[in-house]
Amino acid sequence: MSLVERDGVLRAGTIENVKGETLQHGVRSHVPPGPSLTTNEAPGYRGPGGDCHHHTVNHSASEYFRHYHAHADSIESVWALLKRRIIGIHRWVSSHLFRYVDEMSWRYNRRDTGVGARVNALIVGADDRLTDKVPIA
Repeated sequence: MSLVERDGVLRAGTIENVKGETLQHGVRSHVPPGPSLTTNEAPGYRGPGGDCHHHTVNHSASEYFRHYHAHADSIESVWALLKRRIIGIHRWVSSHLFRYVDEMSWRYNRRDTGVGARVNALIVGADDRLTDKVPIA
């Protein structure tokens, strides 16, 4: 599941399933009351609650924006980045998908940061050691 603010922060991760209850919980845990939320017309996104302005776009009917402001282009661009990364670097989706998503989110959220600041953030974030007692496969 992923959420992105327009010109803002990306929050992405893997979820168990795409059932409405799972998606609604994810949206509620990351979106404060009040903002506009734009999704596609997938059934799991229906009814996010009365405190959120929910807009949809119907991609199956070749609709990609509505009223010149409701669109899902931001999040679709994020997933395009991940797909290119998997095809170009990782070659296939493995049990490490959540790591690929985490890395892509980290890079996306620092897209406007200079190289030096990104390197510093990487070093600061690397404070944990991976030992041979922690399996990664």
